[in-house]
Amino acid sequence: MGQVEEMQKSLAVKSAELQAKNDAANAKLKQMVISYLTSSRFTRLELIYHTFKVKDQQEAEKQKTHSQEIQKLLEIQKTEIAAKKTEVMADLDQVEPAVIDAQQAVKSIRKQHLVLSIVQFYTLQIV
Repeated sequence: MGQVEEMQKSLAVKSAELQAKNDAANAKLKQMVISYLTSSRFTRLELIYHTFKVKDQQEAEKQKTHSQEIQKLLEIQKTEIAAKKTEVMADLDQVEPAVIDAQQAVKSIRKQHLVLSIVQFYTLQIV
């Protein structure tokens, strides 16, 4: 068996041990908090209040983190949009003179010339 495979197995075992120890530590901490709260002068209603207060604080922290992540994504999108806008405006600046020239050329076509050109075209088609 290769050294990498041995290290991967060792890592998996140690990760499982770490997770078990974290779970045990969290359970012990929870037990200590409950023990403290129940042994002190807190009433049942105050215990419920503190429990919800902690949950609300955790939820607020999650929402704040999520909001900050969204803000970062929005900043990235703003930067990308600004870059694309600059690129499109540069393209437009290059094309605009040709569009203006084409508009002027179309305006300068007289109805007589257009009718004459159509008649000539159909005349050549018949012959």
